[in-house]
Amino acid sequence: KTKFEAGKKYKVRLLVKKWGSVKIEFDEINFEIKSAKIILSKIERCDVEKFKYHKTTFRPWDDELKKAKLNGFGEVLFINENDELLEGAISNLVIEKNGRRFTPPIELGILNGCYRKYLLDNKLCSEKRLTLTDLKNADKIIFCNSVRKEILVDEIIEKI
Repeated sequence: KTKFEAGKKYKVRLLVKKWGSVKIEFDEINFEIKSAKIILSKIERCDVEKFKYHKTTFRPWDDELKKAKLNGFGEVLFINENDELLEGAISNLVIEKNGRRFTPPIELGILNGCYRKYLLDNKLCSEKRLTLTDLKNADKIIFCNSVRKEILVDEIIEKI
């Protein structure tokens, strides 16, 4: 693709290299996706300190997402060595229980996504350490990001 088409919506990525070179990428956004099935990752999330909390191109978990998408999944959910829920490859996790929404705390090394921050800043969600039990007992499981906002999870597969 080399140009935008009128009437369509796109996400734009600006990449700045170490030495200052700039690259711009864009992809059309599919807003028709309202729900997705997810899979729990077989690997624990990368724990490289300098890459926590920031969106970078160092994203070894993207391979997990590619494998998941090839098998019909919309997202992959990562957990840590304590079986605490973290986030998806391209989304933050929100769990709803009894009308209240929760998302994992930032100190677990997750990205503080823009939409996640919006939910927290507007008191629509609060931070809480979440486990697989919380996932199984949730009334709703939602993945969110600034591009698609909220995607409802309609099926979870534990590690195929």
